[in-house]
Amino acid sequence: MMIDARLVFLLLTALLLAILVGIAFATMRKKRKEKLEEPKYRMLKDD
Repeated sequence: MMIDARLVFLLLTALLLAILVGIAFATMRKKRKEKLEEPKYRMLKDD
């Protein structure tokens, strides 16, 4: 059975979209976001 090129393109697109959503979800989790934002507030804090 020959796989149609459109099906391959669709699967590749779906895979890349899933990876993008996974990265966005992992970055936006609250604990991770606090860890990423902390240096900004540390830099702005007066000593």
